[in-house]
Amino acid sequence: MFLIRPVSTVVAFAFCVSCSALSDRLNYPEENSSEETALDAGETDRHAETMEAEPLSWNDLTRLARQHVRDGQLDRAEERLNQAAIQVADLSATNVSRRTVFGLRARLAIQIAESGELEVADQLADQLFAEAAESPEVGGSALVSLAVAVADRRETKAREAGDLQASQLELLRIALMTAKAGSISRDRMELAVRVSAAALRENDLALARMAIDQGLLDAEQVVPTNKGKMAGLQLHLARVARKQRDFETAESSAKLANRMLDEADADASTRGMAEAILAEILADQGDLETALAIASGANARIGDEQGVSDHAQRRILAALARVERSSGETAAARIHLEQALAIPGVDQPADIELIDELTRELREHADRGSSEGAAWASSPE
Repeated sequence: MFLIRPVSTVVAFAFCVSCSALSDRLNYPEENSSEETALDAGETDRHAETMEAEPLSWNDLTRLARQHVRDGQLDRAEERLNQAAIQVADLSATNVSRRTVFGLRARLAIQIAESGELEVADQLADQLFAEAAESPEVGGSALVSLAVAVADRRETKAREAGDLQASQLELLRIALMTAKAGSISRDRMELAVRVSAAALRENDLALARMAIDQGLLDAEQVVPTNKGKMAGLQLHLARVARKQRDFETAESSAKLANRMLDEADADASTRGMAEAILAEILADQGDLETALAIASGANARIGDEQGVSDHAQRRILAALARVERSSGETAAARIHLEQALAIPGVDQPADIELIDELTRELREHADRGSSEGAAWASSPE
């Protein structure tokens, strides 16, 4: 018992000293505490800088880019994704990493454009289009959306500037070639039809045919029972094939379209234009009697109770005039050309193009008539 007491006294004394020190620390801040806090913060900053200085993987860069986008820092996001793109540039176009980075950059280009930075967005978009042109497999749905959005924006800008000849066909080609690698959808079908129409206007017949063939393949899966839609696609194929001088395909497609429209009980405008196309195709092959009968029947629809749209009237009268000219009825052909051109214009590419064609044809009629008149006047009696 005698030995235990001194030890207990020492322990008690030590415990009291410890409590006193603890109480001092709790109630009275040490003079150097702010310095230690500053040192801790500096150490954190240095650690962040060290991490930043270390090479980041493409995956880390894309993660940071996503965060920058969420924070509204699109310029920082572009920097990160450009760094990531450099890292994956040597991978194959089908590599998941490369396609992921490419898709993020395409979506970022759309977001930058939406923010109003069109020049920056276009620079990034053009880089992506060039890469996709070299390696079509690298693109995906984001590239399709980007190409279509840029084409629409540039087309609108050109129209507002009065430039009706500006072509966005290359962007639409990129969009379609990228979409072809994807799955069947209504969007891809509509894109194919749009590309084919644009290519036909610009006389890129190979692209026009490839696109409408793709559109028909998709339509057979997406809208197989929609006779009106299927007929419209067949008529477009007929127009493309006619320009390619593939008259067998042109005639069969036009006849199929007319049967579908009869079964669907289509409106007078649609049926009249379908008959006009068939009449022109038959005239090209020399079946003038049948062609004239069909064209005349289409012309009779213009007085239909349902009414016929201005563009449809112009298309019908143009076909009738062309068949008449092929049949040697030049006076009647000229009258119908003049009637077609007298109809008010419609603000759509197909009608604008048709008006240009008919204006040239009427001028040719006038030139031919002047030449024939001069020759008749100079001939001996």
